Amino acid sequence: GNAEVIELVVPTLDPNLLKGAAGGRLLHHIARKSHFKVAEKLIQAGAEINISNFSLRTPLQLAAEMDQLDTVNILLDHGAQINASAATERGRTALQAAASSEDANLTMIELLLSRGAEVNTPAAGEGGVTALQAAAIRGHINIALLLIERKAAVNATPALKDGRTAIDGAAEHGRLDMVQMLLNAGAIGDPFGQHGFKNAIKLARENRHTVVVDLL
Repeated sequence: GNAEVIELVVPTLDPNLLKGAAGGRLLHHIARKSHFKVAEKLIQAGAEINISNFSLRTPLQLAAEMDQLDTVNILLDHGAQINASAATERGRTALQAAASSEDANLTMIELLLSRGAEVNTPAAGEGGVTALQAAAIRGHINIALLLIERKAAVNATPALKDGRTAIDGAAEHGRLDMVQMLLNAGAIGDPFGQHGFKNAIKLARENRHTVVVDLL
C-alpha cells in the first residue's frame, strides 16, 4: 500500500497486530518492503523488534533478505539482534539471508558485517547454509570473496539434511568461477577429508556441468 497512508494509520493500530496466516506482525510485513519510515513509526509505537513470525524469522532477517538497507539500519539502531538464531528448518540469520538472496547486494553484506554479523554461524539443521555456502550456491563471487577475506570457513560443515558445502553447492549449480576461487582458497570438498571432491563431482555430473567435472 501507499507508505504515506500507512504512516497516517499507524497511530491507530496495535503495533504488534498479527497479520495473515504466517503469524507475522505488521513489522514483519513492512520490513520486506521499502517503507522504512513506517517501520520506524511502528517501532516507536511499541512494535516488538526481535519477535519471530510462525516461520521463526525476525523482521531483520526478512529485511536483509529483501535488500532493504534503510530498514536494516533502522532495525539495528533500535536494538534488533543481528545474530538472532535462525529457524531449525531452512532458517537463515540476517547475514545468511542476505547472502542467499538471488539479487544479493554486496553493500548489504558489508553493512551487516560492519554492524557485527557473525560470518561463521553454522548452517541450520535442515536446508540451512552458512553465509559462504549461500553465496557459493547463488554464484555471488564478490560476496564470497569478501566473506573469505573476513575469515569465513571455506570448508564449513553443511546442514545435516539437504545441506551443501560451499564447493558442492557451487559445483551443483555449475559456478565454474566460484569453484576455481574456492579451490584457490583451500576448499577440500569433504569437510572431514575422507572423500575428496567425490560429492561435488557427482552433483556437477548429475546437472551436466562437464567443465566443472573436468576441473575437479
